[in-house]
Amino acid sequence: MNYREANKLLYSLINYERNKTKYHDFKLEKFKHFLTEISHPERRLNNVVLVAGTKGKGSTATMLASSLTACGIKTGLFTSPHLLSWQERIRVDNRTIPTKEFCEILSSLLPLIRKHKLTFFETLTAVAFLYFLKEKTEWTILEVGLGGRLDATNVVSPTLSIITRIGFDHTELLGEDLILIAKEKAGIIHPQSTVITFQQIPEVLAVIKEAAQKNGGEVITENLICPETIKLHRLGSEFKIKNSPLSFFLPLLGEHQVENTELVLSSLARIKKDDNRITWEKVREGLAHTYVPARCELISSQPEIMVDCAHNIDSSQALKEVIKKILKKRAIFVFGVAKDKKVFEMLSILSAVGDYFVFTQAKHPRALNIEELTLHAEKLNLKFTTAKTVSQAIKKAIARQRKEIIVITGSFYVVGEGMRYLRRRQIET
Repeated sequence: MNYREANKLLYSLINYERNKTKYHDFKLEKFKHFLTEISHPERRLNNVVLVAGTKGKGSTATMLASSLTACGIKTGLFTSPHLLSWQERIRVDNRTIPTKEFCEILSSLLPLIRKHKLTFFETLTAVAFLYFLKEKTEWTILEVGLGGRLDATNVVSPTLSIITRIGFDHTELLGEDLILIAKEKAGIIHPQSTVITFQQIPEVLAVIKEAAQKNGGEVITENLICPETIKLHRLGSEFKIKNSPLSFFLPLLGEHQVENTELVLSSLARIKKDDNRITWEKVREGLAHTYVPARCELISSQPEIMVDCAHNIDSSQALKEVIKKILKKRAIFVFGVAKDKKVFEMLSILSAVGDYFVFTQAKHPRALNIEELTLHAEKLNLKFTTAKTVSQAIKKAIARQRKEIIVITGSFYVVGEGMRYLRRRQIET
């Protein structure tokens, strides 16, 4: 199987990232039967960490993997969704899975994929498991796809469970009740596992603590970062941690990323008790070399363009704070979003820093059509225009830009298409 054939197969599978379903239609039994037939790779992975939450999962998982790698610990990382290539989802020591390796594993699984009718996400999860086993990773970091309790990653028995900030997202699947959402996220808490989180809102933290208590686990909410040392700027964040003279630098913009770092440092402090390879000097190096694409990422200076995968209320608020407090600019937004999002609320938040919007939609079945976007914009009295494609939207934004920063946001898919276009544009010029 070559790359093209692998790509064709993957996109022929049921894909709940692209097609709407009901959350409780998800079943783990089918995937578990499949795993039985390949000798349970999920049981043979070393030191698994599950990362769930509403926002910050990918950044937290990537920071933790980068830090462990810097400490000389071979680390596997599985994240989702991807921006440009499915290979982004599967990494060992910051390197994406080679095409040849991916195609070989996928080919070996093909009869069973068809037999058990695996989904797109289940297939990629299985490939990741087998690749990490082949590479003999010492730690395996898995970002949970959706929810927690019923996610394909939740077939493992984690050493650590990390829960990032919980808020409202995927409400058409998980519901509008924050407590119920928290219960689904807390489904990644397994017997005797340690749970790393921070001071969530009281109702959410109570759910996490109750789930841990039922499973004989421990909840850690310790914050190692000294708040008075935090400095935020357009290159990233600087801070110090307790009981260390070192200054840390994180090349990710925004106070919300410092919050995610709290979880990473708490996790590493726990791991450090049993592994003397973990040193704050090496962790410092790992954080400084962390790269998470399209998280308040400045990808062009002429014209000035930032991309950010904000796709819910919480992440829109975080993006607004970065633009207002760190960049200190007004914005022209290239904006497209999925049908199931709280669009009015997201636009209301971004309008506080946005002078103009160019509405568009990704080439994706779940994309909200432009007509509905404009209805929300009219209710908010926004200044806007529309464009049929993301590339056309970017061209319109560039033509209008004066001193503002262009921000491409609203969904992973809009951002991914925008990044592809800007790469082609750079090559052409």
